[in-house]
Amino acid sequence: MIFWTSSLVTMSRHSLRARGSVSTLHGYLYLLYRPFSSFNDYVGFHLFHNRSDDSHEFLRVLIDRLCDDLKDRARCQENQIREATQVELEEMPLQSKADYWWRQHLAQNSSFVTDEFCGQLISTIQCTVCKKNSYCFDPFYDISLPFPEGGQRRRSSMLSILSSTDLSTCSLDDCLREFCKDEILDGENMPECSKCRERRESIKRLQVFKFPRVLVLHLKRFGNSRKKVCTSIDFPMASFDASPIAYADRSQTNNSDNPTYDLYAVCDHSGRLNYGHYTSTCIDPHSGSWYKFNDERVSQQNDSPKLDEAGAYILFYRLQECES
Repeated sequence: MIFWTSSLVTMSRHSLRARGSVSTLHGYLYLLYRPFSSFNDYVGFHLFHNRSDDSHEFLRVLIDRLCDDLKDRARCQENQIREATQVELEEMPLQSKADYWWRQHLAQNSSFVTDEFCGQLISTIQCTVCKKNSYCFDPFYDISLPFPEGGQRRRSSMLSILSSTDLSTCSLDDCLREFCKDEILDGENMPECSKCRERRESIKRLQVFKFPRVLVLHLKRFGNSRKKVCTSIDFPMASFDASPIAYADRSQTNNSDNPTYDLYAVCDHSGRLNYGHYTSTCIDPHSGSWYKFNDERVSQQNDSPKLDEAGAYILFYRLQECES
């Protein structure tokens, strides 16, 4: 709990000061520092009902509850717009279509948390016959990144033979490319092409159209294989270029600059699939010092802390232009 509070404080310091919204900070600090039983009730009893729950699941529930409780109803009202017809949507330029769906989301979810965490995904589906593209826009508060499949990992083969532990390594860029990899929609998954007027084999690609101020990257270490992915991941602590997951055709968007982020917090998981322990490391924005959070124990780290690349589970990055 200490870690999530520190992360939110780090994330919000400059934005709150610029807006004078100190009461907002006090509001969610109050929620986070309530007695545990009250906090339990706040985030949902199912998260603590005699079982070990996932840190990513906890974060999603917490952000969802904070979005709802900190909702700015006046701003929601300001973003109310007339619902467009299907014909109007088809004729809109891509940026106008993205803006339309963004305002639809803000009409229901305007809040400080939305301002900081929320971005917009674009899903492009291209018919393989007529090459027509169709687009779908969705808001996101974090991105779940898959690890590259076996052939794309850089593996220490000899050590892997001698050990039952997955000793493969990859970079964060590898995971970003895996996230944006084309998916073939065929068979029962074929969508109907609006131009061909029938179901066609298509290619689907997922990218980021609008980047948030705080980019939360969840590494999918727990999949359907009934074991934890222990791949060691190389991730940058400063000047992280997130453009590999950005929508490629910049000519159709208002986004011309490469999104560059600095790391400010990491949540680690040690252990296996059915048991383990969460620790976290977070930077103090005032001193620039890093601190490790291990239950009730907090210890200061070196200027360049040693982060657990094999246990990194959730990475918190802040957009550089938002730091000054």
